[in-house]
Amino acid sequence: MLEAAARMDEEVRKLSSPPLVCREDERVEAVEGLLKKYRRIPVVDRQGKIQGILTATDFLRAKRKKMKRGKQLSGTAKGIMTREVIGIKPTATLKEALEVFKNAGRGGYPLIEKQKPVGILTEFDLIKHLKGYTGISVSQVMTPRVLVLNSKWPINAALDAIALGAFRRLPVVEKGILVGILAPRDLLEKEGETVDEVMTSRLVTIEPDADLGEAIELMKRKRRGALPVVRHDRLEGIITERDVVEAMV
Repeated sequence: MLEAAARMDEEVRKLSSPPLVCREDERVEAVEGLLKKYRRIPVVDRQGKIQGILTATDFLRAKRKKMKRGKQLSGTAKGIMTREVIGIKPTATLKEALEVFKNAGRGGYPLIEKQKPVGILTEFDLIKHLKGYTGISVSQVMTPRVLVLNSKWPINAALDAIALGAFRRLPVVEKGILVGILAPRDLLEKEGETVDEVMTSRLVTIEPDADLGEAIELMKRKRRGALPVVRHDRLEGIITERDVVEAMV
């Protein structure tokens, strides 16, 4: 049985990570450097009150939009952030937080107290407290239909796919065989003309018949937010932190 180290009535402030924030007037050049290390960053005003959330996908979407107009991305965090903030109270229980994850469909949420971010609760913060055999196979939980990229596609095509926002991580295939995975951070950290020049080629995969608990342990040990699900090197789906969290609810 899958066990949670944290009780369902435990306050989420004990499970969250400290927030790294940026000011809304921070230049996008500086923000890009932060997003290479952090998936989502609360954006605050001069008083430290939250004004929005900035993710790598937000940045890449804005960058691609400018590229299509023949321009370079410039400006401040305020101009590219997501303005709709969905927050969680630090005193909320794990059970209450799981409902927010399920209904809002984002990968993480700021913990907000007196209009200021005091923590970040992510999908990974939740799954790192899980352990044990579940009796549930990966194939029962995974996302079977995934947008895939060809390894020789131009980077602009990959940017367009990431900008859609439906998937944070995209498997890369070549002649039907999985050869890599592409995430927004790859596009921030590396430069290249084709997908295979920037993708992560050191793959951590799992088989569809494996137990969900095994997938969780692999995610925690390798610090991976998603595992391609393969059988004989052929992609059958992907299991993500979100899939695991939804299985918890």
